[in-house]
Amino acid sequence: YREMLVETLRKYQAYNKKPASKTLLAKLIYLADFAWFYNELKPMSGMKYRRLQYGPVPDQFFRIVDEMVDRGELNLEIIPPAAGKKSPAQKLSLSDDLSAEPVQYLSQKELSLIDEIVKKSKDDTVDEIVNFTHNQLPWQVTRPNEFIPYELITQEEPENVY
Repeated sequence: YREMLVETLRKYQAYNKKPASKTLLAKLIYLADFAWFYNELKPMSGMKYRRLQYGPVPDQFFRIVDEMVDRGELNLEIIPPAAGKKSPAQKLSLSDDLSAEPVQYLSQKELSLIDEIVKKSKDDTVDEIVNFTHNQLPWQVTRPNEFIPYELITQEEPENVY
């Protein structure tokens, strides 16, 4: 999962030349994980995603991000709330050391899927991606705070997987 996070952020920064919000990053990783299941009938990470207010996310996401920030692997920037928003944005970027870290666990096919998802979503706002995940079947049929079964994504229309 850590490597999925790093590769997703690496691709996002390559396409957008800016840091990604925590929420955006979590959603892109979710899309990759569930799209992988859609195609391969097995998850990429094996993490359990919970239906939270802003979309599907594994419980470990916040702990992993915090640990990586504490170790200096990720840079965290707090941006004051935008107009109409209540809380500040938390933007993540890769540290210089992590930017060059080689891939060890993800296959070329997995990396290609992450790239395809990030590239397709590169111009979307956080709200657009959150709304996209909220319109997916797995989100809609799972109750708040419950785990979302990967199998539900196989009932989604192909164009709604990512």
